[in-house]
Formats: sequence, structure tokens, C-alpha cells
Amino acid sequence: MYGATAVAKSTSPDIRKEITGGTEEDTTIPDTVDKEKRTASVGDKIDFALTPTVPRYPVEAINKTFFIADTMDTGLTFDYSTLTVAISDKEITTRTATDDNKVTEFVMDNRVIAKSVETTNGFKLAFQYENLVIDEKGEVYVPTISYSAIVNQDATFGKVPNTNDVVLYYANQSNQGHEYKNPNEDPQGDKDLSEKRDEKKVYTYRLAFLKTDDATENPKPLAGAIFGIYKDGNLVDVVTTNDKGFAESTLVKAGTYIVKELAAPDGYTLNTREYPITATWATATTVVTGEATKCTYTSVASESLDGVQVGWLKNNQFYAMDEFTNESPEVVKKTVVPAYVKQKETSRSENVTVVTNPEADANAGVSMLDVNIPNTKLTSLPSTGGMGTMIFTVAGCLIMIVAAGFYFSGRKKTAAK
Repeated sequence: MYGATAVAKSTSPDIRKEITGGTEEDTTIPDTVDKEKRTASVGDKIDFALTPTVPRYPVEAINKTFFIADTMDTGLTFDYSTLTVAISDKEITTRTATDDNKVTEFVMDNRVIAKSVETTNGFKLAFQYENLVIDEKGEVYVPTISYSAIVNQDATFGKVPNTNDVVLYYANQSNQGHEYKNPNEDPQGDKDLSEKRDEKKVYTYRLAFLKTDDATENPKPLAGAIFGIYKDGNLVDVVTTNDKGFAESTLVKAGTYIVKELAAPDGYTLNTREYPITATWATATTVVTGEATKCTYTSVASESLDGVQVGWLKNNQFYAMDEFTNESPEVVKKTVVPAYVKQKETSRSENVTVVTNPEADANAGVSMLDVNIPNTKLTSLPSTGGMGTMIFTVAGCLIMIVAAGFYFSGRKKTAAK
């Protein structure tokens, strides 16, 4: 339950950040690297919660700073509209400040308890300490701050996580210094303030594979094959092989995926086999030459590459396909639109090196399918069951010869009569 109302005087100010939704656990990450081991895919919405230990200031204090700043890596897109402040059993509303339309005020019992502003991919939150005090004993309300972010295409992958860092600023000497009550101010570096920090990490990965013909020796790489990548039956990406025969997925969370060919290259038959591939921290593949795979999305199917829906767009931000499964169809129709791939920059991968310990290679994070995906030319007979095919062919010829013999024999008998 949010909002314990009593804080012991001996308790030091602190702040705890939690991920409350939107990620999964990746058990392949060692405890020595990250004990929480959270993983997500591009388009996943991640929910965060901050629980501070509120500083305790005497009534006569001149510096009662209680200030929080939160900043995200470029791979996470902060959604300022999701920022909320909650206190147990209390109703808190928001409004725009009359003196600054960029400042959001949080109001409880007709008192402004906090003010916030959106920063570059984050926020600053200045609490109005006096309005959190409950009684003359100095008891204070303890707020919980919640907000969300979306994993975007600039996210790092492999051993390098995407982080969300928070800092709590408070006065180390309450009888001196400047009190920060305006969220537009920057308390960083103020010697009269102390800091407490916490951060959360989220890991993503890529999937890659090689498309070739079915030659047993020196198979030829094939460009232009279109593949769908699925997880738990849901389409998560559509990729096309480049001129080197490689295709690389967008960012995905840890887990097992299915790669399935949707369209074969010109002159080749469709490969209907499904190929499982696992994205994992523990075993990865380094793609030596390549570019980051990025998509441009559209809500108009006719403008897309293939007309296949791969997710949703909300305020021009891409969301994964399963992000709105709990919403009613009416809500979804009003707030989001289908997302299709309009343009995709495929990687120019040429060489791959298997890496069993990603810590040894900063570029690790691309899981490579351990077999090539072959196609057969349209003019070639299938090699599978070759002996059986030959038997049926010979048998068919014999039947035709016998039938022809009976036909001509019958005509001779007719002519003799």
C-alpha cells in the first residue's frame, strides 16, 4: 500500500526504484552482472515506481529540499503523461501552473505537494515539503512516484544494458543553503545537498540468420527472401535478407523465437520449415560487419512493404503487438492505430563469430541461427526421396508403354476384321 505516513528520525533519506511491469526475467544473465536480469523488446512499455525515504526537517529549517531527478538512456523513451504521484488514501489531482505552463502541479487537500517539469528524456520533481507535513510532530506523507517508458530502436543490446537513473537531492545542513522548490532549477553539484541514487537496467538482443540455396558445397547467399519472426505465436518482426544473404531482427527480449519464410527469392521455392532460435545473454554471436536495423512505421497498409501489421502506433510512438491486449476494442480504436513497416534498413552483415562469453566482446548480443536456411530452385526436382521419385517415374513409364501396346493391338484386330 502506498504512502506510509511516519518516518523515524534516525532513518536516512534514500530512494528505491522498481520495475513494476513490462519486462521479463533473463535467467542467463549472471548474478555478478545483474541480480534483477530484466529483458524487453522494442515497443514494450516498461512501468517504473520510485519510493523515497523522505528527509525529516525541523520546523525552523531554512533548507527543506526534497527534489527528485530521473533520466533515461536514449534507448528508452520517457512518457511524461504517465507521471503520477500517489499517497495512501489520498486523492491527488494535477493541473498546469498558472505562472509557467510547462510546470505540472500535484494537488492534495487543496495544497500543492509537488511540481514537475519534463526534461530531455526524463523529469524533475520538486516537492513542497511544508505541504507534506501531517501534524506538529513533524510526521510527513511518503509519496510513491510512477511512470512509464517505451523501448525504442536506439536501445543498446547484448551485454550493454539500457539504464534508468534516479537521484534524490536533500539538504545535508538544513540551516543553510538554498531550498529547491522550483523544478526548473538544477540542484546538481550544490555542496549544501546530499544525493542518493538508484538505477534499473533492461537488456535487449538481436536475432540473425543466413539464407542460401540448397547446394551442399559452397551454398550461394540469397537476397530478397522475406521472413516473419514469431514469439508465442505472435508476429514480432518482418525482415528481408540483404545481398549477402543475411537478415537481422529488430531488438527482442530474451527467449525462443520462430523464424518462418513468408516469401522466397525470385526463382526459388518457399521453404515451409520453421526454425527455432533463442535470444540469450549467455551465448551470443558477434556480427563483425553490419548496421543497426531500424524501421520507419506507417499506419497506412498500402504504404507498407508487405501489408503485415507488426505492432501499434500511439502518438507516433511504436508499441509492440501485445501492448494493448488488455484494452477493450473501443479504447484501442480511439487511442492507437495499426503499425506497418514502411521502410527498413537491413544490416550489411558479412562475417560472424560465435562468442560463448559476451563479457569478452563488447559487440556481442546478436544470436545467430546455427544452420543456414536453404531454398530450392523452381526448376530443380526435390532431392528428398530421390529413389522413390525414380521408382514412381519408371513405373509410370511402364504403365504408359503397356497401355500403348494394348491400344495398337486393338487397332490391328479391328483392321483385320
